[in-house]
Amino acid sequence: MIRILFCAFEATPFIKTGGLGDVAGTLPGLIESEEYDIRVILPKLSSIPYEYSEKMERIDEFSVDLGWRKAYVGLEMLKYNGVTYYFIDNKQYFDRENVYGYYDDAERIVFFSKAIVAALSKIPDFTVDIVHCNDWHTALVPLLIKFQSNPGGDIKTVLTIHNNKFQGIFPGELLHDFIGVEENNDAVDALIWKNDNINLLKGGIISSDKLTTVSPSYAKELCTYEYGEGLDWLYRLEAHKMEGILNGINLKEISPMKDKNIAKRYGIKTIEDKEICKKSLLAEMGFSENIHRPVLGMVSRITDQKGFDILIDIMDDLMKEDIVLIIVGVGEAYYERSFHIYSEAYGDRFAFRKEFNMALSSRVYAGADIFLIPSKFEPCGLTQMMAMRYGAVPLVRETGGLIDSVNPYNEYTNEGNGFSFRNYESKELMNTVKYSLSVFSNKEEWRNLMIRCMKTNFSWNNSVKEYRRIYKELMNNGY
Repeated sequence: MIRILFCAFEATPFIKTGGLGDVAGTLPGLIESEEYDIRVILPKLSSIPYEYSEKMERIDEFSVDLGWRKAYVGLEMLKYNGVTYYFIDNKQYFDRENVYGYYDDAERIVFFSKAIVAALSKIPDFTVDIVHCNDWHTALVPLLIKFQSNPGGDIKTVLTIHNNKFQGIFPGELLHDFIGVEENNDAVDALIWKNDNINLLKGGIISSDKLTTVSPSYAKELCTYEYGEGLDWLYRLEAHKMEGILNGINLKEISPMKDKNIAKRYGIKTIEDKEICKKSLLAEMGFSENIHRPVLGMVSRITDQKGFDILIDIMDDLMKEDIVLIIVGVGEAYYERSFHIYSEAYGDRFAFRKEFNMALSSRVYAGADIFLIPSKFEPCGLTQMMAMRYGAVPLVRETGGLIDSVNPYNEYTNEGNGFSFRNYESKELMNTVKYSLSVFSNKEEWRNLMIRCMKTNFSWNNSVKEYRRIYKELMNNGY
């Protein structure tokens, strides 16, 4: 039996702000088996729904050193859908309305990391073999295990990088005030960063026994100047312990055959019923219910990363085409204001909904013909997988997980499950949109393309197999 403690700052259904929450809330339950006992540890944030927090059981109380003082730690437990979850409780750090975005985020993260390490010896009847950390929020854990006295014994560590752009860079005073490793030169060297700062992700990369990222292509991209965000040299140095494993989606939950939020449920054999969903979506947006006009959809955070700068560049040219464009999401104020202006200019064919709404997102997946994901970078991406489940053909930039999940359409061999462009340029995006519209005009060809999308297997099966292999190799001293 291999015992794994999976550490994250968010996990569905308790806490979610992005893809990390989906992964942490899904992957451990799939890895769990007779051979792998995997449990999850999270912060007990006040935003966790009461239906879960009221059922948590207090199993221990202790403290951790945080600079000159001791900070209280409450350790609670909840079993949910066959997985055991532990929650670190501290009102000072976790009784907040939001998950992130506070002046003391550095202190909150250091506290959480130290509480995790201390909890390793506090969990009843569970001797941890491997600690699996995720992103910068828990990247300090491998460093603390490696460079500080650890009561848990010889524990192996895995660090999964979901988004390298966010690294946990904070003032160097943190070393002395909270972390407490200033007397260990190796630990200090691992954390030290530019301009007298420290970089928590850097410390985790150096200290962990194994690195993974969320797609094979992203693992390669991290080693380049363009995508490394200043850490490309370190990724090249540590490439021997790094692998890219493509995330999956829950095929049982994400399915147009089971979705209660869409106008008509459908599947491959009833794909014509997708037109009912398209007509319903057009009506919901106040548009003409002309199902012969292609609908382009986007459900996304509204940021540069997602390609909105090059989309803005072509908006006027794009709306000259006989299309409908629907964008759902929240994010940067500049783009939100721009889309509100375009809504007034092209109100009969363009709609922007400033909201994060799962039900509306489902209706866009079901009603869209083409799904735009022109990302500047995309470590894995889940929206292209969800769109394909609903028969919405993805149009993506060739980066990260988008490369690994979308095969470009080939009109000569009748293969592929989407459209793609290579360079991050508005002209290439526009040309690819025009090409996709020309293919859309061939109804038989488009139907075949939709079916190929819906048949693409994005289950977690391969990811589960790969992580189990990594855990076993770590236990066999394979690294």
